[in-house]
Amino acid sequence: MTFAQPSIFVALAALAIPLAIHLLSRRQARRVLLPTARFADRAHQDARGWMWLRTLMLLGCRLAAIAFLVLALAAPRIVQGTQAPDLKPPVPAAKEAPRAALAPPRVAAIRILAVDAADESGVRLRSADLVAAAFAGESTGQKVIARRRAAEMDRAALEAADVVFWVGAHAPPAPGLLETFLSRGALVWVPADRRPPESGLAQALALRATEIQENPDGHTIDPAAYVSDLLGAFEGGTSGDLGSPVFRRRLVLDAAGASTIRFRDGSPAIVDRRVGKGRVVALAAGPGPEWGDLAGRAEFVVLMHSLAEALAPVPGGQANAPAPPAKGIAVAGPANTPAPSVTDLSAWFVLALAAALAAEGFLSAISCSSRKTCP
Repeated sequence: MTFAQPSIFVALAALAIPLAIHLLSRRQARRVLLPTARFADRAHQDARGWMWLRTLMLLGCRLAAIAFLVLALAAPRIVQGTQAPDLKPPVPAAKEAPRAALAPPRVAAIRILAVDAADESGVRLRSADLVAAAFAGESTGQKVIARRRAAEMDRAALEAADVVFWVGAHAPPAPGLLETFLSRGALVWVPADRRPPESGLAQALALRATEIQENPDGHTIDPAAYVSDLLGAFEGGTSGDLGSPVFRRRLVLDAAGASTIRFRDGSPAIVDRRVGKGRVVALAAGPGPEWGDLAGRAEFVVLMHSLAEALAPVPGGQANAPAPPAKGIAVAGPANTPAPSVTDLSAWFVLALAAALAAEGFLSAISCSSRKTCP
C-alpha cells in the first residue's frame, strides 16, 4: 500500500486528544455506604462492568474516527501488478482465429547510442558517462547501450542505433550524418557545455538555443505540463516526480512548432519536434553538476528510460510515432508494458469514518439516557 500524501500522518498526534480527555475526566467519587443502600450494592456491581466496557468502546470509536480521517486524507492506494492486455484479435464469424495470433508480439531490444560531443575538459565524470550509467542497471535485455565520441562518429554506428543520446554541442565530423539518421530515427540532445550548440549541430537538429540563464535559486519543471508521451513514466505517480530536481542553469530554447514540457515560469524545459521523418528531443539542462541536481536523483534514470522507450521504433517498422501519454510505465520494462492496476482506498476509509462516528453517537446516546448527562 502506498500513500499519495504521507506527510498527513503527522495529524495522528491528534489521537492523544480523546485519550487525554478520557483519562482526565475520570472522577473519583468518595465512597459512603449507607445502611439502606446495602441491598442496591449488588445491582451496582453488576452494572459497573457494562459501564466500564461502554466507556472503552466510546473511547475506541473516537480514536478510530480520528485515525480513519487521517488515513482518508493520506489517499492510500494499492498497486497490483499489471493489467494484462487483451491480445486476442476479433474472430470472424465463419472461421476461428489461428492459435499463433493469440501470442503477444515479440519486442526487440532498444539499441541506444550515447555520443560524447562535449568539451568538459578536466571534469572527473563526463555528462555522457552519466547518461550511459542510467542504462547500466538494465537486466531484462530490453535495452542495449553503446558509446562513441562525436569525432569517431560514422554512418554505420548511427544505422545500428534506434535512439541516439547526443551529449554536448559538437557536430559530427562528416556533414549529413545526422540528417540521414533523422530520416528514420530519433535523437535526444543533452546539453553539457556552458554554451549553446554549434551552428552545424543546431542546423542538423533544426534547433535554436539563444542563451544560457543562471539562477542561484534554481528552476523546477511544472508537473502540470506532463502532456507528452515522453514523460509517461511520471504520470502514474509511482516513478517519482520530475518537478523535484532543481536546475541552476538552463538554455533558452526555441519552442516554435514543437510540443514542450515547461518550467514553472513557462520557459521550455524539453522541446519535442519533428525533423523530416525523424524526431528530435532537446533538453534545456544537462545532467552535469553545474546544471543542477538532476543526475543525483532517481528521476534522472526514469527520465532516460522513459525517453528511450517513447522514441524507440514501434513494431511494424514505423519509427518513433508519437503515442498518447501512458500511465505508470515501468522504468526498465518494454515500451508496451501494460499499466499497473491502482486501487484507491480513500472511499473505504471515509465509509469507516462514518461508521465510527455513527457508533460513537449511538454509545453517547445510551450514556446520556442512562446517566441523564452526556459524557
